Amino acid sequence: MSVTFNVKQRIGFFFMMLFLILLTIAGFFMGIYSWKEYLQFPKSITYSGGDTFALLSFLMMIPFTLLSIDPIFKGIRSPLEKAKKLTKWLVYCFFIIIIVPILVSLFYLNTIENKGYLACRGTPIGFTPGAATKYVLDLSLCKKNK
Repeated sequence: MSVTFNVKQRIGFFFMMLFLILLTIAGFFMGIYSWKEYLQFPKSITYSGGDTFALLSFLMMIPFTLLSIDPIFKGIRSPLEKAKKLTKWLVYCFFIIIIVPILVSLFYLNTIENKGYLACRGTPIGFTPGAATKYVLDLSLCKKNK
């Protein structure tokens, strides 16, 4: 049995997907910007593992986008075979997006530690507690915003 969607639902799906795609693009560029800064090794680095997660978020968005094509443009539910393949892809991407940021964080934190960076105590300004850590070459830089 094929489920059909009316025009109002299809328009809602379209705008929801547009919003999610724009959010993914913004996250991707935020990740690129952050990693570009991290790899320059400035005197003060505010590191967040979420930047790697944001950089890889497009991997999760691809299956969602492909699954939404049929409901938006044809008004029907995506074929079951297509949904099964994309769901498998989605699960693989989910594990990649969870594992890669952990591995990258371990590697990067080890790298900056070897370069002489020290972790500041407390939460950097503008971050949720536990979301980021500020690393500096000189502990006197911990008090400064940037």
